[in-house]
Order: sequence, then structure tokens, then C-alpha cells
Amino acid sequence: ILVSGPATFGGFANAIVDSLEEIDRTGGASYPPVALRTTSNGHTVAKVWPRGILQSLEAFGMKGELVMPKDASNDTLQQNYNEVAIGGVAAILAAGNTDAPTDLLTQMFLKGRVCIYKPNPVNHGTIDILEHKILKPLVDLGYVAFVKGGALVGSTLVQDEHIDEIVITGSALTLDKIQWGATLQEQTENKQANTPIIQTPICSELGAVNSWVIVPGSQWNRKNVDKHASALAFAKLANNGHICASPQVVVLPKDWVYRDEFIDRLRFWLAQHPGSAPFYPGSDKSHAYFQGQENAEIIEGTSPDNFPNQQRPILIRNVSIDNQDLLSREAWCPVLMELPI
Repeated sequence: ILVSGPATFGGFANAIVDSLEEIDRTGGASYPPVALRTTSNGHTVAKVWPRGILQSLEAFGMKGELVMPKDASNDTLQQNYNEVAIGGVAAILAAGNTDAPTDLLTQMFLKGRVCIYKPNPVNHGTIDILEHKILKPLVDLGYVAFVKGGALVGSTLVQDEHIDEIVITGSALTLDKIQWGATLQEQTENKQANTPIIQTPICSELGAVNSWVIVPGSQWNRKNVDKHASALAFAKLANNGHICASPQVVVLPKDWVYRDEFIDRLRFWLAQHPGSAPFYPGSDKSHAYFQGQENAEIIEGTSPDNFPNQQRPILIRNVSIDNQDLLSREAWCPVLMELPI
């Protein structure tokens, strides 16, 4: 529950309030990094999250770090708020897999922008709470407006001449349509000529085929093999795999002594998970595609399914590095592939 929509939104909002209060106190500078370290190849790494007890509880063992350029100094690690809050108008095409609009908070309170927020149709059922309750004071003052609709509304919004930045969370296919054209032929021609159909700057967070890399060494034992297999299963099945950062390809050494045991424990933990609702349109087709692949194994649960049309986890072992069609296809559902190297 700590990584669910309401908690993510609340935690992000609290962090922004803390930062803005510090900026107000200092006259422009936010908090310094929690810690700094230098990598073996000369990069400065700034730990920026979590800060304090509340954020540590929300982090649930995770941490956020920024890897800085090699020539970064203590004087260049931070920007003054006036350098960041550049103002303007942002058009936000929001995600469909979460109802925590942190992109809206970023644009409004860190970049100082007025925002037009178009929710994904998947989230139309919850957006009224944001518009008419949580963010109503900002709506009433004209700092943010909400628009609903499908592709036509989104296309009209991003082409408006008053927009200073487009913010999109979605797939590469959607980004290509916005930036390069509606058809594949138009996209190809415009990419070859480097003539995007829209000149407005675009900030995009896109789905991907994410790796989970196992590094061998003397630190491994049966106990932490089980621990990391459990962590991977949780990360994969959170939100039914409808997460941009969801792991999909498990990269591990083919001669690793714990290889088979890790996969066995992964299979065990995948079966223990109660599953999540497969709410995202089209994920059923993706699940069926991967289920039809060679060596695809359906992991049956230890209890009856909890949701209609529940998508049981799929585990595909021994995927070849040459199988780029499979390795470059985002699943967006509970699929894990083992890539031994």
C-alpha cells in the first residue's frame, strides 16, 4: 500500500511542501543532498531521497540517487529555484496505470507552470476527485484545468500554440504519433528527414523492456537468493505488471551456481502472490502472445484467482540474446524472461 497511488501522491506532495518551505527560508536553495559519494570512474553521486523518518517509511528500503557529470562540483550540484521555475504552460497527457499525478505536481510547483491535464481514459472514474476535491483550490484560481477525451482531444491539446512543454506518460507508439505523424509511413519519412511535426519540447516517460541483472560473487547464499527472488516477484506482479519500470528480462550468468535455485524460488514466490486486477486495455492480448512462446510456463497460484480474467504469471527460460523480437517487446503484464549470458 505504500507504493499505491494515494500514498505516492501524498508522499510526493509532502516532499514538495518541505522543499518549497526550505526554498522560502533560504531565498532560493532547496535542501542539500542527503549524502555524496564518488564512483570509481570519477562521477559524483548525490543521494537525495529519502530524507527524514516519514520518507524513509515511504521508501520501504529504496533510495534515490542522482549520478552527476564528472565535471560537477559542489557549486553546480544544485540549481536555484528561480532557474528551475521557468513558468509557461504545460500540456500533460497522463498515465493510465496510476492515479497519482506527480507529473502535474512537478510542472506546477517545480517548474512554476500553469497546467492543462488530460487524464488517460482508463482513469476517468477517479479524476473527478482530483478536479473537484483535492486540487479544487488550484482549479478555482486558474492554475490547472482538466480536459477529458480520447486521441482527438489529446492531439488538439499538444498542437496548441500556447503550450510551452508537452508531458506524456505512455508508450513509444503514442510519442511517435505526437512527434512524427499519425501513420507509420509519415513517421518513417519524418524521422529520416529529421522533420518532427511538432516543435514544442516534449518530456516523456515511456514503457520499456526492463532488465533485472544478477551479478555473481561470493556474497550469494541460499538465504539471500530466496530474498532477491521474492523481491523480483513482488516487483513484477505489482499492479499486474502495468508499470513502466516493471522488470521483464532477468539477466544472469549461465554458469552461476545458484541459477536454477534462483529460478525455483522465483517460481515459488510468483505462485504465492495473490495477483492483481488486469485492468489495462490490451494487456490480455499481450499476455496471450507471451503465453504462446516456446518454453513459456504458466505459474499457477496456490489459491483460486481473485479477479475476473486474472493473468497468471508467465516465466520463459533460456531466451536467446538473438531473439530480439521477443526481447524488445514490452509485455505490460506479468511476464518474466530468463536471459542467461
